[in-house]
Amino acid sequence: MPELPTAVSVIVITLVGLWTVFVALPHLITYGFTWRRTAAEPECHAAPEVPFTAEQASRVMQILINCDVRTCERKRAAYWTWVDTGHAKAAVEVRR
Repeated sequence: MPELPTAVSVIVITLVGLWTVFVALPHLITYGFTWRRTAAEPECHAAPEVPFTAEQASRVMQILINCDVRTCERKRAAYWTWVDTGHAKAAVEVRR
């Protein structure tokens, strides 16, 4: 009878280890330890004074790959330049 608690412990430890390897670690590698932005924090990058060209918009989208188009004004401007020039189709609801 003492083998049952040991077997259950081994199974639980194995499942926790597998969850850590296949779920938790990939999430941490992809997203890191991120914290939600509060409303009081400023936007990421300021919008450009002059509208982007299609080439500039492509470069900005590459440089600001980690910024969110909903919170970063510069990336939002580049995104809408892409949409307006036909390089992309608006896939997300983003204010102009």
